[in-house]
Amino acid sequence: KLDGEADQDDYFDKESGDWDLQGLKDDIALARQAKGAVEQPEQQQAAVTQQEGSLEDPEALLAHLSTFDPKVTKKDYYSDGEWDIDGLKDDLQLAKDNVATGGQARESPSKVPEAAAAAQAEATEAPKEAEAEEAIAAGDYVLAKYEGDGAGWYTAVVKGDAGGGSFKLKWDEDATESTVSRDKLKLLPPITVKAKVTAVWEEDGCFYDAVVLREVGEGRFVVRYVEDPSEATLPKEKIRVKVEPPKEPRYWAAPYAEGDPPPTPGEEVEAVWRDGDYEGYHKGKIVRDAGDGAWLIKWEEDASESPVKREEIRHYKARFPIEQLSVGKKCVGVVTNIIPSGAFVDIGVDGKDGYVNIGLISPSRVSKVEDAVSVGQVVTAWVTEIQEGGRYSLSLVEGKKGFGRR
Repeated sequence: KLDGEADQDDYFDKESGDWDLQGLKDDIALARQAKGAVEQPEQQQAAVTQQEGSLEDPEALLAHLSTFDPKVTKKDYYSDGEWDIDGLKDDLQLAKDNVATGGQARESPSKVPEAAAAAQAEATEAPKEAEAEEAIAAGDYVLAKYEGDGAGWYTAVVKGDAGGGSFKLKWDEDATESTVSRDKLKLLPPITVKAKVTAVWEEDGCFYDAVVLREVGEGRFVVRYVEDPSEATLPKEKIRVKVEPPKEPRYWAAPYAEGDPPPTPGEEVEAVWRDGDYEGYHKGKIVRDAGDGAWLIKWEEDASESPVKREEIRHYKARFPIEQLSVGKKCVGVVTNIIPSGAFVDIGVDGKDGYVNIGLISPSRVSKVEDAVSVGQVVTAWVTEIQEGGRYSLSLVEGKKGFGRR
């Protein structure tokens, strides 16, 4: 793109199958300096698409990724004779997306959490205040959380205040009634033209997906059903505006960390259950303190009871957003997956697991990841880098960083 005379043969040795990546990167840098070339997002996307060649050729993918990030090297994705092609493709796509949105290749890791946290706080502060001010009364239409069999979010009409911060509802789906707490209710917005809704089909009285075409007065609207697509004129009482349910916190069984509060009777946990040569984490409830640093667990599977050491008991904790991470933060997590170039560790982030490059798994060099860690193993990790797209890198060696790209 910068030099029309450049050719793949200038940098690729067909006999050995090797790329002269450093030469390629140096020439790109020189060409940019000479011409002052600043490509537009569309031009960059076209150039990368033209250069990529085979989607399964790791050398070609790496060469093209280097045009976005000159710091990438083969060792970031190649280990023990195998390529981490999925990671390479993901990072190339991330780089393309970042350029397409006008972003830089990478922000300073230390600044990412502050900026993201500030943005999230600004974006969510007003909606939270508005939600707190919403009043719910009889006759309102809501999206509510049903907790019985077939639990989920369904539409309903409010029948009245049940007291204690709860409301009596009549469900649209089966006309049954139940009481739901205010925090499990979301008031439906007013009906507007072009709104996506569910609307009653008169032939069977059930709600079906539809779109509002126009208002005809006196609280009546013309809707077009998605399924056939026939039209009908309905009163507002037979139309429900579609909304997304509130985002509920996700939980994970967090491994024991120093400073954690002791378990409490009745608390649901995951703990190590042993049976002969077998041992693994299973669900159960805390019965009582069994003494000597152990707690009596009643197992969900067969209702039997046995004592388990405190450090082998995992609490359920709410996952937290990546914005709460900061470079250097110490975490306790669980190894979830192993690949030739490294391992993934769940530290409780609501999103992706953190990536640990093989060079950051042990103080000494290891030839295979499996020689140092195993899936399910509890590890202590330090955050080394926070990247765009919810990705972050970890090190299992305090103070050691530099190989965490993923």
